[in-house]
Amino acid sequence: MKNINSVITGTGSYLPEFVLDNKMLEQTVETYNDWIVSRTGIKERRMEQEKLTFEMIGEACKCALNNAGLTPDKIDMIIVSTITSDYSFPSTACLVQNYIQADNASSFDVAAACAGFIFVLDMADAYIKAGRAKNILIASGDVLTRTVNYFDRSNCILFGDGAGAAVVSASEEPERGVIASYTASECDGLKPFFIQAELYKPSQIFDKETKLFKGNVDKVRNSYITQNGREVMQFVTKVVPKALDEVLRRANKNMADLKYIILHQANKRIIDHVVDKCQIDREKVPLTIDKYGNTSSSTVPILLHELNEQNLIRRGDLIALAGFGSGLVYGAVLVKW
Repeated sequence: MKNINSVITGTGSYLPEFVLDNKMLEQTVETYNDWIVSRTGIKERRMEQEKLTFEMIGEACKCALNNAGLTPDKIDMIIVSTITSDYSFPSTACLVQNYIQADNASSFDVAAACAGFIFVLDMADAYIKAGRAKNILIASGDVLTRTVNYFDRSNCILFGDGAGAAVVSASEEPERGVIASYTASECDGLKPFFIQAELYKPSQIFDKETKLFKGNVDKVRNSYITQNGREVMQFVTKVVPKALDEVLRRANKNMADLKYIILHQANKRIIDHVVDKCQIDREKVPLTIDKYGNTSSSTVPILLHELNEQNLIRRGDLIALAGFGSGLVYGAVLVKW
C-alpha cells in the first residue's frame, strides 16, 4: 500500500472592498498615521460592510475550489477556524457548507484564535493520512472590526476583516504536501489576549427565592478585544522560533531549505523580532500586514493565496507556515509544494 500525502491543491481568499486607512482612524481616536506605521507596519485594513462571517469564508472557499478545479460535491469535510462566529450554533462550518452547497461534507469549527489555520491544516493532514477523507476544505475568517473599541487606540488600529481558504487533497506522490507539523499551547489563560464573552449573571435569570424564571435580562458587558501587547510580544518571540525549529527538526530540514516562511501577520515589529532571532533572510518572509492589518487566523491563508496567485510558489518549494494566538496557542506546518 502506498503512502498517502496531504497536498494543498487550491487556495483562495476574500477581502472586503472598503478600505479603512490610518487617516480615517485619526478622525476617531487620538493617533496619527506615522505613529501607527512605525509601531505596527499597518497602513490600511479592510472593513466588511455587509457580509456575515460565514459569507466571507464561503466566498474564500469558492475561490479555493475554483483554484483547485473541484466542485463542492467532491469535498468530504469542511473545517473552519473563526473567533467571530455569527451564531453560537450551528457551527460556522455548517453554514459555509450550505453557502457553497457542499452536500457530501461533514463540517465543524475549531477555536484556536490567530493560530487557527495552522491547527486546521494539521487536522486535515491527519484525517487524510488516516484514509478518512480525500478532499478537505479548510478555511479561516473573521470580522474583527466588529469586536474592537474604536476609542481604544492601542487595539483599534491593529485589526481588519478577511477570509482565506485552501483545499487539501490526498495524493500518492512521494515527498509532497504536508511533511511535518507541530502544535502546542501554554496555560496562561486570559492575561495577554482575549475577547470577553457576553455573559449573564445567574441572579438576573433565575430568582432563587421565588423560583421563577425572569425572562429577558441585560448582559453583563459588551465584548471587545483586549490584549497586553508586551506580553504577546514576549510570548511570540519565544514560541515561534521554537515551533519553526521543531518542524524543521522533524523533517530533517533547516532554514536554508525554505523558500518562504509565512508568519501570522499580527504586527510588523513582532515579525521583525522573529526574523532577527531566527536569523532568517528577510526576502523569505513576505508581508501583507501593511495592506490588511491583523485578520486573525486568515492572515496565513490570505498570504499563501497571494503567493500562489502570483505564481511565486513553484512545484517542489518548501514552505513553513506558522501562527500564534490567544490561548495561548501556537504551531507550525512544513509543506512541500
